[in-house]
Amino acid sequence: GSIVSLRLTNFLTFSSAHITPGPSLNLILGPNGVGKSTIAAATCLIFAGDPKLLNRGSIDSFIRHGRDRATIEAEVCDGTKDEDGQPVVIKIRREIAFGKRSKFFLNGKAGTEDAVVKLREKLGIQLDNLCQFLPQERVGEFSNLPPDKFLKTTMQQLGGSLMVDRYEEIKQGYENLSSKTRREDQEKKHLEELRVKNQGIETEVNQFKERQELLAKIAEMEQLRPVIEYNQLRVDVLDAKNVKNEKTALVKDLNERLQAEEVPLDDMKSRVKEAKTIKDIEKTKALEAKEKIRKIQDDSEKLEMNLGTKKRELANLKRQAETRLDKLASAKKNLQQTERELEAQDDVDTIKAQIAEKKQEQMQLTAQLDEGQGNKRTLIRRQRDCDQRYQDADRTLRDLNNRKLQVMRILEHGSGQPCLQKAFDFIRENQSMFRGRVYGPVAVELSTDQPYHAQILEQSIAYWLFKAFIVETRDDQEKLISIAKQNRWNIDVKTIPLDNTVQFTCRYDIRNYQNAGIYNVASEIFDAPESVKRALCSETPLHSFLVGSAAAENSMDTFMSGGVGAWFTPSSAYSVRGSKYSSAKSTRVDPLRPAKGFLSGSSDEEGVRRCENERYQADQEIQAIKKEIEAANQLHHNLNKKVTDLKARVQALEGARQHIRNLQGKVNQLKSKVYELEQELAQESDESEKLVLEQGIIDIKTLMAQEFDKLNQALHVQRHTLTKMCKAVTAFVDRSAAYQKMSSGLDALRLQIRTAQMDEQAAVDKYKNLRLKLEAMSKEVNRLKLDSDRVRDLFDPIPATLEEFDSQVGATRALTETRILGNAHLLEEYDSRTQEIARLERKISRNASGVEAEKTKLDRQKDELVSQLKKDISTMSDKFKAMYSYIGCAGEIRLAKEENIDEMYIDVLISYREGQGLSPLSGKLHSGGERMVATMIYIFAMQELSKIPFRVVDEMNQGMDSTFERMIMELMIEDAKRGLAPQTFLITPKLLLDLDFGESDHITTQVIMNGDLASREMEEIWTQTAD
Repeated sequence: GSIVSLRLTNFLTFSSAHITPGPSLNLILGPNGVGKSTIAAATCLIFAGDPKLLNRGSIDSFIRHGRDRATIEAEVCDGTKDEDGQPVVIKIRREIAFGKRSKFFLNGKAGTEDAVVKLREKLGIQLDNLCQFLPQERVGEFSNLPPDKFLKTTMQQLGGSLMVDRYEEIKQGYENLSSKTRREDQEKKHLEELRVKNQGIETEVNQFKERQELLAKIAEMEQLRPVIEYNQLRVDVLDAKNVKNEKTALVKDLNERLQAEEVPLDDMKSRVKEAKTIKDIEKTKALEAKEKIRKIQDDSEKLEMNLGTKKRELANLKRQAETRLDKLASAKKNLQQTERELEAQDDVDTIKAQIAEKKQEQMQLTAQLDEGQGNKRTLIRRQRDCDQRYQDADRTLRDLNNRKLQVMRILEHGSGQPCLQKAFDFIRENQSMFRGRVYGPVAVELSTDQPYHAQILEQSIAYWLFKAFIVETRDDQEKLISIAKQNRWNIDVKTIPLDNTVQFTCRYDIRNYQNAGIYNVASEIFDAPESVKRALCSETPLHSFLVGSAAAENSMDTFMSGGVGAWFTPSSAYSVRGSKYSSAKSTRVDPLRPAKGFLSGSSDEEGVRRCENERYQADQEIQAIKKEIEAANQLHHNLNKKVTDLKARVQALEGARQHIRNLQGKVNQLKSKVYELEQELAQESDESEKLVLEQGIIDIKTLMAQEFDKLNQALHVQRHTLTKMCKAVTAFVDRSAAYQKMSSGLDALRLQIRTAQMDEQAAVDKYKNLRLKLEAMSKEVNRLKLDSDRVRDLFDPIPATLEEFDSQVGATRALTETRILGNAHLLEEYDSRTQEIARLERKISRNASGVEAEKTKLDRQKDELVSQLKKDISTMSDKFKAMYSYIGCAGEIRLAKEENIDEMYIDVLISYREGQGLSPLSGKLHSGGERMVATMIYIFAMQELSKIPFRVVDEMNQGMDSTFERMIMELMIEDAKRGLAPQTFLITPKLLLDLDFGESDHITTQVIMNGDLASREMEEIWTQTAD
């Protein structure tokens, strides 16, 4: 599984690289920033390792800047040999592209990530094991691993996944055994609880069972009830038969009596019918006489009514004559008054001429009104045009002044913090509550008219700082933070440097770099309040960032030689970094990102002045037009008033003319009416009509006297007829009463007969029902087949009647009531617990031997695992001690708490000072360098025991002093010379001088020279080493 070859294309800092590792120790050398750790990253990713092992979230981040894809290729020995005895090599290739899944190839054929993972597991490559793969980002984790994780990491190195699996299986076995033991203890406890519960209710259960037995006896006794009921029913049937016969004889006697008494009743019925016929004849005659009287009365009433009508007509004639005379006098009087009023009016022609004159004057005024309205509409249109100009200018001015609002929206959208606007509005409205001025958000306060400058600011200033608010005092900071917490605003508040003596000035003289394309510093390329600038420079050294044109891209050496730390060009951002281990420096180049837009421009002052001037001119024109409209409205009002007055005058004249015409018509009407009334009076002959009416009244009175005589005769006939009818009614009533009396006696007899018949039918029905019931009960009794011996056991003596039967059953039932009632559920619980007790006793007895056998087996497996682990730990400890002794210190490795596999752990004991006892490796007791020494010695103590194809350690000298660093390097070189250790990649930023590599083929040095600066630095190091 060792790596034979590794090729990289466009991977991180490499455009192209090829490494051929040796079979044992490989020293990867090079200054910081040249890409040494890239080798470790490639080693991880080629075997489908997770980018998170390298503290990176995305596979895309490994593609070289400016490229769209990267490639890793490796040749790996699989541990077998071909027919010629040569090691079999597997070729693995991984292609990484932006936004796409990686592609894997095995021996030139397309493969899958799962296939590579299986190959990795087959070869025993453990990328998540810090003892095998220790990248730079995770060096500090090793000494801080939890005890169980540290133990499993070591076991995985010593015995592979098989040993860890055995360890986990044994742990799980003990856990399962413990669970079984706990369950068995719980079952024993449960068994005892069941026994106690059953003992507590045993007496109650026994009484309940006795009660159940008595109830069963009662149910058995009840089986004799049908026999007793059958015997008693036979007696009831005989009694019912006798009653039925008695009722039948009674009905027969009553029917014979009824037939004997019905003969006299028929004779009386004929006599009642004859009396009724006579009564009806007399009644008809009386009704005829009554009808004749009514007719005579009706005729008399009509004559009387006619007489009244004639009298009223005669009175009306007299009143009409008087009325006509009154109307004629009144009409003549009205005619005289109207003629006098008509003579007093003006001439009609004069009024007509006045009307024509006023209408002409009205037309002239109307024409002036129409002309004024046209002028007013023109002024209104001009006013609307000026209003539109004013609104356009005002809208443009607001847009220019609302840059802050636009910036605020961009910030809120980008950060998802709608509270920025609320905080901004609150501060603007409550500025007086703070001691000093409050600025912000910072992006609102900044302005620049160059997109290039906006890019520089957005790339230099942290995004949180753009959203921050700036205050001038600590008190204002505390107050604003308190207000933000109360309102749940998630905002940042920063104070300006309180020391006013601190000056943020550029430490370079930019005049020295003007020829190289530099024209300013970043703190001078934007406008902002002085307090905001000081706050920004205290957080980000904008005053030391140089700003240049495209020409500055070719002057990197000039800037570096002058000690410039950062500069910008229109396409890139440059930063210089120094090495931790030498005076060498490297330059990082990042593309200048596009601006987000909230610093893309400044206020358009000329546009503001132009819009304000346009708005002022439009407002002046609007005021002038309003005055003209007001004058036009006043003129319109005056003209309109004159027109209204003229209309009123014309209407008055028209009214006067109409009044004259009305008077003339009224005179004519009155003359016609007087003439008509005079003609009517001349033509009337009232005396003749009066004579006719008086003669009619006399005739009517004569007829009324004749009708009165007829009425007296009819009343005499009616009295005679009513007398005869009364006699006939009396005879009918007497005979009907005698008939009713005889009939009532027979009705009582008939009712007695019907009652006797109903009693007879009831007796027959009862007899039939009892017969049917007796027959049915006879069949049921025959089916019972009672055991006579059992009956004698149940009854003493055997009952003959239902009363005796109920007495003995009641006595048994009373005995039942003396027993505890209980319930079936209680008995079910008792029986169920009894069964559960028996089941648990069997189960506990059966499992006791099984648990003991399982424990014995686990103890044997644990002893075997611990024995093997102790042996390996002992070997490691011997080597660990020897290595620590070599560096003048003390160290030891122990397997602690081996008797309990759950608590077992590896204890790494070290001491770096003479006279100081051994103490466990700890981040609290030991420095970073001391922990790194322990990490390296621990890893190399297991070199010969590890069953792994290769090991990677990045930045092995982190935190070490030079003495320890040299000693550890010498130990590793000596270990490699023996040729027993697996392939190892040791990544370090420097190669120590005077190391004794000897003539060994097991040590390979790989020097990384990536970039011009790195090449020059490594050339110097290589020269020193050669010397």
